[in-house]
Amino acid sequence: MSISIAKNVIHDAFDEEIVVVNLTTGSYYSLTGLACKVWKAICDGASKDSLLEMFRSIASNENVETFLALLAHEGLVIVDGEILSPINAEELSCVLDSTPFQATLEKHTDAEELLLIDPIHEVDAGGWPRSA
Repeated sequence: MSISIAKNVIHDAFDEEIVVVNLTTGSYYSLTGLACKVWKAICDGASKDSLLEMFRSIASNENVETFLALLAHEGLVIVDGEILSPINAEELSCVLDSTPFQATLEKHTDAEELLLIDPIHEVDAGGWPRSA
C-alpha cells in the first residue's frame, strides 16, 4: 500500500523539525522526534509495510499505524487502497506521548485566515516551501 503527501500540502525542514502546511485548511504543523523520520520516509516513497518494518525496533506497528491515521485524518497524507481506522483521542494521546515512539505532531491554527487568503508564494526556482 502506498502513502503519499497530499497535493495541497507543502513542507520544509528546519534543524530537527519539519513544518507542514495544509493549504486547504490553513493549519500548519510542527513535526519533531520520530514524526520527522516518518515524514521523510513518506517523502522518499515508503509504503506502509516498509514504514512498519523501518520503525519496528523503536515503535509498535499499532503506534506507527495510529500516527499514519492521524496524518491522514489531518489531510496531510493519502493512503491508497485502505481506509485507516478512525482516530481514538485517548489512543492517540497515548501513542504520541509514549516512549520510545516520541513522535510529535503539533497543530497550529493561528494563521489559518492568512494562509487561506494569501497562500505562500514560491520564492525561487526550487521554491519554498517544498511541495510534495
